[in-house]
Amino acid sequence: MDKEDKARLLEIVDSASQHARRIFYLYIGFLTYCILTVASTTDRQLALPGEQALLPILNIGVPLQGFFLYAPLIAIFLFVYFMVYLVRLKSLVVLLGKDFNKRLLFPWMFNIAEDPDKEYGGVAILQRYITSFSLWFTLPITLFIFAGKYVKKHEEYWAYVFVALPFISMLIVFWFWNKLRDYEYDDLIKYAASSILVYITVFWLALILVPNINAGKIKWANLDLENEILVVVPEKEKDFKQAYWVNFKDVNMNGANLYNSVLKRANFDNASLRFADLSSSNLQGANFNLADLRDSKLVAANLQDIYSRETNLEGADLSYVDLKNTDLWAVNLVGADLRGADLQETTFGGILIDDKNNIKSSDLRDAIFHNANLRDARLAGAMLKGTSFNFADLKNSMLASADLEDSDLSDTNLEGAYLSNANLKGAYLYSAILKDAYLRDTNLDNAILQGANLEGALHVTVSQLCQSQTLFNAKMDSDILRGIKDKKTGCPELLNKPDY
Repeated sequence: MDKEDKARLLEIVDSASQHARRIFYLYIGFLTYCILTVASTTDRQLALPGEQALLPILNIGVPLQGFFLYAPLIAIFLFVYFMVYLVRLKSLVVLLGKDFNKRLLFPWMFNIAEDPDKEYGGVAILQRYITSFSLWFTLPITLFIFAGKYVKKHEEYWAYVFVALPFISMLIVFWFWNKLRDYEYDDLIKYAASSILVYITVFWLALILVPNINAGKIKWANLDLENEILVVVPEKEKDFKQAYWVNFKDVNMNGANLYNSVLKRANFDNASLRFADLSSSNLQGANFNLADLRDSKLVAANLQDIYSRETNLEGADLSYVDLKNTDLWAVNLVGADLRGADLQETTFGGILIDDKNNIKSSDLRDAIFHNANLRDARLAGAMLKGTSFNFADLKNSMLASADLEDSDLSDTNLEGAYLSNANLKGAYLYSAILKDAYLRDTNLDNAILQGANLEGALHVTVSQLCQSQTLFNAKMDSDILRGIKDKKTGCPELLNKPDY
């Protein structure tokens, strides 16, 4: 190559170097802008439908979903474009020859990273590390920030996309990193092996991480909406009591922190709220039709007038909730804790028939109702096997055909309760108040009625009571007591103090 060609080539390389610098600044600036936008995006914006991402400085709102999808793709495109330019630039530099002093070139970052100013010692090392970081690490880190924020929405398929993007960017970065090195055959083999290893890691991380994120089991990946007001009250008076004030239909909010939030008249139709904390929140009039609230926490929440049909509340903590005048149709309350709850005039169960003509009723097996207010509650046909009602108030409640086998009703107020055809087999009714209760065809087999008050109980028979385990210290009407004491037709031995 003669001097004229070399000078011309040097001009081309110098111009290309300056252009590369401008692309690099654009790339870094875009990543910085993306990070600022993501950092300013709140969990409230992620949760509410139709929210926009506010672009810093410009103060322009853009669709949140669109920003989180297209911004990472633009970032990857800018990186690839920049790297292609660097690869081309390096090929031009090679044409200058090995003896050419690269210090004569325009000072761009690749020169610094490849050949730092050694005479400056620590500064040279710092130059190299800063340059290497900005070239090879900024893109994956930015996409990890995107993923860490967006996966809080728990969108099943999109979560896989956003978790995969940072790893895909790592593969792209790794490929260009090798492309800009002078590697031999052995290096190529190492690159191929490393790539396969990264692909396997991505696959297993996606399989393990994403399902746990969507299930709400990873705390940092859950929405934090504590003390937030998440509803918008309609301006039109006609919509005030009819329309839902926020729509969370079909959303996944597993593990969300909604402590003390305002969700009045929210629509949670078919929503998933497993492991969510809704304690002390205002959920008055909310719709929980087909919602999944397993293992959720609703301590002292306001649940008045909610609509709940086939809601899954298995293992939920509902202690001290306000459920007055609420219809809970065919709900699953297996193992739920309702101690101290206010359940006045609440309907549990009522029987439902689904599209396949299967009969469904409220399932409250092993639930806890300690000290709960269940006056006038309607629990007809409910499954209450093994349920604990210690010191609960069930006065005038409807328990017809309810299954209360092996339930704990000690010190429970059942005055005036309707227990026709109810199953109280093996139930513990120590010191229970059954005054004026309706007991026609109630199953009392092996029930413990020690200290129970049965005065004024309606349609109870001697034969029914004789099926119980003990009647020691029980109070009952004189005619029933005479029948019990009758040695021929009664069961006087049940009036004795039991051996246990």
